[in-house]
Order: sequence, then C-alpha cells, then structure tokens
Amino acid sequence: MVECAHFGTLNRAILAPEVAGHVFGERLSAMVCLLVGKYRPSKRLVRDALSDLLRVRLSLGAIATASKR
Repeated sequence: MVECAHFGTLNRAILAPEVAGHVFGERLSAMVCLLVGKYRPSKRLVRDALSDLLRVRLSLGAIATASKR
C-alpha cells in the first residue's frame, strides 16, 4: 500500500493475473524447494530457518505451495 502525498488516501495496486498466485519471488521459491526437496527437513524447520537466516516469515501453507511448484 502507498499513501497519496496529496490526499493522504491509501492505494493498493492490483496484481496482474500471471503473478496473482505467486506468494514470493523466484530466489525464495528456489530456496524453499532446495530445502524441502534435497535436505528434507519438516516444513516447520524450513519456516524457522528462513525466519532465522533471512528474516522472512512464511506460513506452512506458503512453504507447501512453493515446494509443489
């Protein structure tokens, strides 16, 4: 969201249909897939590692979705 400097209203962009289903970018998706696919920790451990190392907070569902792609 972005606040209009003139009117003070909050504006939100609408995502294009081709990216609307994406939760995060290619690099983070690749890291999730690497962790889940190669090293095979639980999704909770993947979530905790991403939070500790990158300060990225993801839900277990987002991790599951990314690992399926």
